[in-house]
Amino acid sequence: IEATSHANARTRGRAVLGLRSLGSKARRAVPALIAALQGPHNPHGGISNYAAWALGEMGADAKEALPALAQSLKESRDALLFQFNAALAMLLIDPSAEGAVEVLKRKDMMPKMSPLDAASALALVPSEVDAALPILMKRLEAGEYPDNSQIMAIHGVGRLGPKIGAPAIPRLEVIARDVHELNRLAAAEAIVKLTGKPAELLAVIDQELSDDSSARRAAALKA
Repeated sequence: IEATSHANARTRGRAVLGLRSLGSKARRAVPALIAALQGPHNPHGGISNYAAWALGEMGADAKEALPALAQSLKESRDALLFQFNAALAMLLIDPSAEGAVEVLKRKDMMPKMSPLDAASALALVPSEVDAALPILMKRLEAGEYPDNSQIMAIHGVGRLGPKIGAPAIPRLEVIARDVHELNRLAAAEAIVKLTGKPAELLAVIDQELSDDSSARRAAALKA
């Protein structure tokens, strides 16, 4: 937490990213992350983006950050990447957060945000899920694209919780046995979030698929 205010920008960025990986376990860091939200809002990324990501990963535990996130949206209209990350964070904290949906639907967001980006965020909103979920499911079914959009869809459904995300579980289980490591890991993470299935079992799949033996690889794919 102390490193989030370090004089060196790279050190601050690494600290904020580290907190993001801890999720709700880092809820004591919410005040420090709120401070990190304060610009400059780099259009291409930066510490304020990392802080928004970290707050979103904490979910409802970061509710005290909602006013700061809402204010940052007003002050960063031209930093579209930050606008997206801040709005997504608000929805992850509270799907009814005022102002987030309006930001995601702005026409000037589209050059920086694909329909899949929008769906992955808007699916968190009860009034938007019926339109957004089919977009995510279509990408899951279509296979991997060079732009990693399938992984984005995997992360999107993984955030929805078991009630809404349940239709995606069979497809995620197939992807968890994919030959592409990043797909496997993303799908495994999503399955754990949606089902609570022990991560140890998913690690076995990953180990078998990583083995050089073609026989073991074939067996894992058929399992």
